Amino acid sequence: MEFLLGPDPIVYGMGYRKRLPTLLDDRGREDLRRLTNEAISKLPPPNQAFGALLDPQTRAHWLKGWEPISAPILPNEDAWMRQGDEDDVRALTALIVRELPSALNRFRAGIPAARHVPT
Repeated sequence: MEFLLGPDPIVYGMGYRKRLPTLLDDRGREDLRRLTNEAISKLPPPNQAFGALLDPQTRAHWLKGWEPISAPILPNEDAWMRQGDEDDVRALTALIVRELPSALNRFRAGIPAARHVPT
């Protein structure tokens, strides 16, 4: 999930942008890590036939999607919002609903002065 403030209302537009994990506080990032690890534990194993087609560096990056996140997510670190089933989607939705007001406040606070918009 990404927030973007730019001159045009378009997807992938230019402007000030932040991804949700970088706008979460410590509690929000830890909850995201826990939910992600729960989802990862339910994912089917990666398709090895597909993985064999990838170059080694791309394959290593791809396989990380099935590894639990062992360390806390850092404030400037992005994180995949993994879902394995409907329960995972519901849990992530609840996290987003809970964290969205403070995330939007952090996004607004970080807007460069030249682009500041009223709250």
